Amino acid sequence: MKKLTIRLCIFTLLLLGTTIAIYTVPELNGRTFFHPRSQNTNIARDMVTWYPIGHYKDMQRHEHIFTSSLMYNQSIRPKNIARELFSTNNITVTGSEIVGRDDNDLLADYFGLAQNFQSNVHLEPRIKSVIFTPGYLYNACCLLNGLYLKLQAPIAWTNWDLNIDEIVLNEGMGNSFPEGYMSQDEVTPTIFSFKNALKNKNSAFGSVK
Repeated sequence: MKKLTIRLCIFTLLLLGTTIAIYTVPELNGRTFFHPRSQNTNIARDMVTWYPIGHYKDMQRHEHIFTSSLMYNQSIRPKNIARELFSTNNITVTGSEIVGRDDNDLLADYFGLAQNFQSNVHLEPRIKSVIFTPGYLYNACCLLNGLYLKLQAPIAWTNWDLNIDEIVLNEGMGNSFPEGYMSQDEVTPTIFSFKNALKNKNSAFGSVK
């Protein structure tokens, strides 16, 4: 019994140490985990749609059942989503020439922004979905007890938006990338906010395409 108690104590300490290690990661190391699943996976909706017209047993006739459902989803905790993606909902973007850059700052240069660019970014991610699900159930218990065919064809619309709110402290106007940094020649930035850099599909700069 004493040995078992000691082992349990050791195991608890190891588990506690692992938990502390997980939650003391540097600020911009997110814990993102995406698990793909069908938009049609929803037990609560299935229960409402199909119950009590489920799979009857001992029926003496064929049965055809048609159903449809409409559902709207919207996330309600944007701060928690941002923390899972980035470990924070406030990000600082600074250029490589900014003195005293924090290790967790995003480097503006990577996005084609000037080397003296500075901005504070606030994130409030939101996810919205509309799902229309027509369904069909063919009950063939008269042929074989428990035999049925069930079909569902979800039609989904979804929108994911980071909802970026940015305060630009220094646009970096008039600052150019030196020769050999972004290209063989000197390159002048054409984008002056982190938000526009993410939205602009044609934000190629220098030799970066």
